[in-house]
Order: sequence, then structure tokens, then C-alpha cells
Amino acid sequence: RLGWGMPDLPLFNKSYRVFGACGGAVMYRKKMLDHIGLLDEDFMMYYEDVDLNFRAQLYGYTCEFVPEALVYHIGSATSGEVQTPQITYLIARNSLYVIMKNYPLPLLLKNLPRIVRSRARFARHYFNQNSEMGNAFIRGLSCAFGKVVSMLVKRRRIQRNRVVSLDYIEELFRSSEELLRKQNCANQPNQ
Repeated sequence: RLGWGMPDLPLFNKSYRVFGACGGAVMYRKKMLDHIGLLDEDFMMYYEDVDLNFRAQLYGYTCEFVPEALVYHIGSATSGEVQTPQITYLIARNSLYVIMKNYPLPLLLKNLPRIVRSRARFARHYFNQNSEMGNAFIRGLSCAFGKVVSMLVKRRRIQRNRVVSLDYIEELFRSSEELLRKQNCANQPNQ
């Protein structure tokens, strides 16, 4: 979501290699989709594009932010602007699906404390909203763990076909986080 909802800043005037793109703002090559597969129907909605982007990166494809491209995308037009318990459930479930399917094991183990802390922060956030949202988040996590076997079957195929190094994936994560940090700083009003 680089530049999403923001004014046209100088930061957005050049191309960047990025981890992936929002499904509503991307063009994929047919050859890539034939190679890595389409969107995983287990996701239904939310994070299905992240899963596809992760697989593409693992299989050696890249994604480029192109400043000349202009996208008009009404985010959440299907599901609505207000986050519901159903959306919370899908977000919780699908974010774990992405991790279970795509994270190479050494990176998963290295980042596991960070992943657990982020899930705990999200759970606290949703329970602070109300118990219905918090319970939906917990149900989503539970559902994901209930499908761990089928996700591990998919994971085995994905990891067997991975062609990039762990260093490449770590650098891609680092550079993407740095780019988002720059975006957030550029969008802050001067103090």
C-alpha cells in the first residue's frame, strides 16, 4: 500500500523493488501465475494477495513499485468500511495461513517471537474494542491452527520449489519495512 491515501510525495517519484502489491493494484504475468499458481481459495478474502506475493518472491519473481502507474481502488468496497467480527476472523486466520505456508523455517524460527508479540498486540487491540471482536480474532487463530496439516502440505511444495536465498528474503523484508518507515515519516506533519 505504498502511497495509499497519501498526497503525491517526492518519495513516490521513483521505482522501488517491493515485497508485493495489493491485489487491487497489480498486474501479474501469466507465465508467473502458470508457474506458482493462482490465489489460494482457502483464504476467500484478505491476505490472499500477500500469499501470492510471498510465493512469487520465493520462486524468484520480483515486484516493482512504478510511480507512473496510477490506481483507483475502492478498498473494502465488498466488505464495507467498518471492520466486522467476520473480517477480524478472516484477517486473524489468513495472516497465519500466510506464515504457515510461506515462511522458510529458519526465518520462521528467527521471527517467531516477533510474530507471537504481534498476534498478542492484535488480540489486545480487538479485545479493547469489544469482546465480540476479540473473540472473532481468537476464533480466526484457532481455525488457522486447525488447518495446520493442509497448510503444511502446501508449504512443503512451496519450500521445495524455493529458488531464492534466506538472505534475499530477509533483505526484502528489511528494505520494505524501511520504505514504509520513510513513507510514515514523510506523511507526518512538521513539528
